[in-house]
Amino acid sequence: MFDIGFWELCVIGVMGLLVLGPERLPQVARKVGLYIRKARQSWNSIRSDIEAELHNEEIKKTFSEPLAELKDATQDIRQHTGVSLKDVEQRIKNNLDQAIDSHTEESQKPAEPNDPPTA
Repeated sequence: MFDIGFWELCVIGVMGLLVLGPERLPQVARKVGLYIRKARQSWNSIRSDIEAELHNEEIKKTFSEPLAELKDATQDIRQHTGVSLKDVEQRIKNNLDQAIDSHTEESQKPAEPNDPPTA
C-alpha cells in the first residue's frame, strides 16, 4: 500500500521516541496498531460485500436471458391459443356453478310418488 522502507520506519520510530518519550510510545504504538487492524477489517468487510453484490448481479444476468425467453414463449402460446388462463379459470368456475345449481335444484324438488297406494 505505502512504499515505506526500513529506514523510513526507523526515522518514524526515532521521531516518535523523541516526541512521546519512552513511557508513552508503547501505548501509542498499540493504539495505532489497533486502529490499523480495525481499518483493515472494515476494508475487508466492505470489499467482501461488494464482491457478493457483483456475484449476485452476475447471477441475475445469467438468468435474465432464459427468463426473457420463457416470457416470450408464454406470450406466443397465449397469442396462438387466443385464450388466457383467466378465461379458462372463469369458464371452469361457471361450469362448476351451473353443475352445483342444477344439483341443488334436483335435490330440492319434492319426491313424486311412482305408484298410487292401493286400498
